[in-house]
Amino acid sequence: GDIITISADGIEGDYDDTMLYVNAADGEFKLEFGTTQTANALSFKVIKPTYISVASANAIGSQRIVAYKLECVAN
Repeated sequence: GDIITISADGIEGDYDDTMLYVNAADGEFKLEFGTTQTANALSFKVIKPTYISVASANAIGSQRIVAYKLECVAN
């Protein structure tokens, strides 16, 4: 499946080693961490936590935000 990187702001909940998936939830604007895929909904497998570099006012790439590298999986 496709590989994407999304900031932690786009995912509801807290990540730990048991959270193997990120799933779409009905009526929610953010994805949610889960231990399994959600049936009949968009799901991503967590590949690894990572960071996205962002610019500050005085230096490019001097700050970073938490993100997750995900792979789209079929349900």
